[in-house]
Amino acid sequence: MPLLPSLQTAVLGWASERKRLGRAEFQDLLVWTRDLLRDNLDVRDYYRDRYTHLLIDEAQDTDPLQAEIAMFLTEEVDGSTAKERPRVWEDVIPKRGKLFVVGDPKQSIYRFRRADVEQMKVLQDHLEGDTVQLVQNFRSQKPVVTWVNHLFSQWMGENSLQTEYVPLEHRWEAATDHPFGPRVWALGESLDESRIEPVRQKEAQAIASLLGEIVRAEWQVLDVEASRETGQECYRPVRYSDICILMPRRTGLRFLEGTVSEALEDPRLRRPCKDARIFIIRLVQEWHGREDELQAGLAEVVPSYIDGRQRAALTGRKGWR
Repeated sequence: MPLLPSLQTAVLGWASERKRLGRAEFQDLLVWTRDLLRDNLDVRDYYRDRYTHLLIDEAQDTDPLQAEIAMFLTEEVDGSTAKERPRVWEDVIPKRGKLFVVGDPKQSIYRFRRADVEQMKVLQDHLEGDTVQLVQNFRSQKPVVTWVNHLFSQWMGENSLQTEYVPLEHRWEAATDHPFGPRVWALGESLDESRIEPVRQKEAQAIASLLGEIVRAEWQVLDVEASRETGQECYRPVRYSDICILMPRRTGLRFLEGTVSEALEDPRLRRPCKDARIFIIRLVQEWHGREDELQAGLAEVVPSYIDGRQRAALTGRKGWR
């Protein structure tokens, strides 16, 4: 027996059984709602009249079922008879100004639910009105935005699986004559290592070396408070507290922590980590399988620099997690 027909029979059969038993999954709620709005015009009209406006946020995560529901709720009737009313959502004409959609196709991550870039385009094509691109970046400075625009405009081209890249506009100019003003710097080089541990160790050493150089050479960062007071961009030498290292995963964290502590002579980097999340990671690594023992003594172990909410969560006052 072919696999797909068998799978379809099993899925639909189990869905019917759930409905008979009065049980519902999230997918069931979407299907039943869509069916009700599609097939029962009295129900459709009741909710269509009840909701004067409909806003869809994170529209890139909207799957076809959710799009159908939105279109039925925003249908423009305009004196149409019951027989003329569409039962297929692609034939629905939304009432002008009733449906408002906000989303970023570049953030589409729910393709496994059919909420992909193509679905976003289909939904957008069914809306009347203009598309407004929100391109103003309020955080990053000109060198960073310029680099991002250059890089991603080459990587992202509009097709069925990808969305067109829309260039961003910067707010901050990085207006400083300092030789180490804000900009994008490349770090490291290609390695021929076959094992990951030497690669992570060399990466950690390069980062530690760069951190020391950043502070010694007084790289410049935006002084937000001074900029607000003066109304123009002001810069100051970087501090270690200005630096944030983003990692795609935590597997290389131990290399980085140890190497940075050993390589930099600044005593401020040798004290315990003040990031509660890193502290929790260490606890999980060191106390795995001993949660009860950890919880019992954690009130004495948790450093005072972790705020009250984090401390309460860790010590189990609101339940151990």
